[in-house]
Amino acid sequence: MTKEAKKIKRLASIARVGSVVDNFYEELRQAPKKGKKVAWCGGWPTPFPLLRAMDVAYLFEDVYAATAAARHMEKKLQGISADKGYMAEVCSYARTTLGEAFFPEEEKPMADPYYLMPNPDFLLCVDIGCSMLPWWTDAERRVFNKPIFVIQCPLVWKREDEEEVVNELTQQYRQMVTFLEDMTHTRVNWDRFQQIMADVREAVAYRMEALDIASKAIPSPVTFFDWAASLGITNYALGTPLGVELYRGIRDEVRERVARKEGALPEEKVRVYWEGHMCWPHMRWWGELLNELGVNVVAAKYTHLGFWHRPDKIDPAKPLESMAWNTVGCLGYSAPLLAEDIVRLCRDYSLDAVVCHFTYTCRIMPGLFFEIMNIVSRKLGIPGVSFDGDVADSSFFGSAQARERIENLVEAVLAKKGVGKVS
Repeated sequence: MTKEAKKIKRLASIARVGSVVDNFYEELRQAPKKGKKVAWCGGWPTPFPLLRAMDVAYLFEDVYAATAAARHMEKKLQGISADKGYMAEVCSYARTTLGEAFFPEEEKPMADPYYLMPNPDFLLCVDIGCSMLPWWTDAERRVFNKPIFVIQCPLVWKREDEEEVVNELTQQYRQMVTFLEDMTHTRVNWDRFQQIMADVREAVAYRMEALDIASKAIPSPVTFFDWAASLGITNYALGTPLGVELYRGIRDEVRERVARKEGALPEEKVRVYWEGHMCWPHMRWWGELLNELGVNVVAAKYTHLGFWHRPDKIDPAKPLESMAWNTVGCLGYSAPLLAEDIVRLCRDYSLDAVVCHFTYTCRIMPGLFFEIMNIVSRKLGIPGVSFDGDVADSSFFGSAQARERIENLVEAVLAKKGVGKVS
């Protein structure tokens, strides 16, 4: 094969996401000049339709840090937070956005626009089980001397606990409405809020349909890296007609590729589930390695089990309940329940193995990895492997270790299939 023929076939419909992200940040930078309130938000993206309904601009801190790392712009911000005393072991998302909070005023005239986000009028946190999030938000409260509101999602230990958890979250979101009305001195336009939620439901339904169609297809027409990029629509355009249009376009392109039996990889030898965060500073490296080995990440926790993944639970007439149901995400379940969901995905999508990204600075996800990997491996008889890395700090990633472990995993899967060694 020629080098050109071996390239991954990216979704054409993903190409617009980059401009959506850039336009979002430009509008955010201009928001104070237009008289808009600005919220810095950490955790889960469920409050954003409510913020749109109240015309509040927002910085989604987790994704701001992830985008910085994907664009290799994180080191500057992490250096600033380090100078303020934050250790390298602190969550790299937190260190990145705290670097933005502490960004020196004297450097701003010559700084890249990505480092020039407006200061918040208030801060929101949707904590779905991360021990770092409330304290990260509180650190920014002290920097900016602004009010905060924290949503605390109870853990779901058993399936029958879900209704109780949703009721509790709905009450908390009602309190958030009161907080936002106090901060903005305006009332929620419930008609507008319900229309935004209708757009959310339509867009999310397209997204989840596309995921299911692509993940069941062999070969799969999409890679994990396109799905990761597509989350930019959820984070920056959900609740808008543009978000509906973009996810509809992805769904339609996926349908067309499946009909043509067109895979994303030149040769799909191994289909895997990815447990944990994306390794944002090294996404290109991972794409090239997995393509070289014929490995397609068909499903993942972030793409398939979170980020507004329950369109069936979205009722525009009940927007707060809909937000609550979609707050109960992948991090809010006990390890056995989460393993059940992963086993279901592995079975439904004919997956051969599990790959775990042991995120060095994360305080919640890695603790479950080995238990989950053990449960899934025992139930399905498929192998699993982990590698060390981080969401936004490249210093914790070793490419030699990662390559060796993935190559060994591929050899084990191919041997089980009777195919032979990695070429």
